[in-house]
Parts: sequence; C-alpha cells; structure tokens
Amino acid sequence: MNDFDEDFIPSDARPGKKKRPATIDRGGSFPYYSTPQALPNSTAVLVLGIVSIVVWPTGIPCGIISLVLHKKDKLLYNTAPLGTFTEQSFSAMNAGRICGIIGLCISSFFVFMFLIYFVFVFLIFGAIFAATTH
Repeated sequence: MNDFDEDFIPSDARPGKKKRPATIDRGGSFPYYSTPQALPNSTAVLVLGIVSIVVWPTGIPCGIISLVLHKKDKLLYNTAPLGTFTEQSFSAMNAGRICGIIGLCISSFFVFMFLIYFVFVFLIFGAIFAATTH
C-alpha cells in the first residue's frame, strides 16, 4: 500500500499513527468558502472614490486612501484561488479606483489654483502697499 492509499484509512485503523488535524490545507492562507465572497474593502474603495469627487476639500486624503485600499484588495484578489471573490466586488473596486484618481486630480487642481490665487493676491497687495509707502 502506498502513501496515497494510506491517507484514506481512518486514523484509528492505522496502528502507531497520530490523529490528523481536522483542518484541511487547501494550498494557501485563504479561508475556503463554498460561495464567492465580496472583497473586504471594495465598498470602502467605491465610497471613498465618490467622496473624493463630490467633497473636494477631502478629495486628496480620500483619493489616496481609496488607491491604497484598492492596491491591497487587488493583491488579495490576484493571489486568492479562482472563485474566492465575486466579480461584482472587483468591478466596484475598480470603479472606486477610477473615482479616486479623478477626485485626486480635481482636488489637486483646486489646491493648486488656490495657491496661485493667494500668491497673486499677496503680490498685488504687496505692490500696492509698497507704492503707497513711498
């Protein structure tokens, strides 16, 4: 009898063998689910991406956080066995990434424009002040 056949014999029927653990190793550190599950942060990525577009003062931090969470979930999706996670959660995660990039760009543009505006106003008032003191 070879080692393969021996695995199917109950542990009490094999003399001198220890009992096998009840867990089954499925070839990875991921839990085995009978039905596909949603990615853990897909909804958070989508919400943060939308918030980064709609509420522009928080667009830069929300956009960055959505991109970081997307990277973590994409790594999890790519390393998990096929069928572990749903395609809908993967699509929502990608949509959140796109929204996060758009929100990050819009917010960065607004911050840049405000900086230009304040520098321009400072220069104008400085020139007016300098002209009136002489």
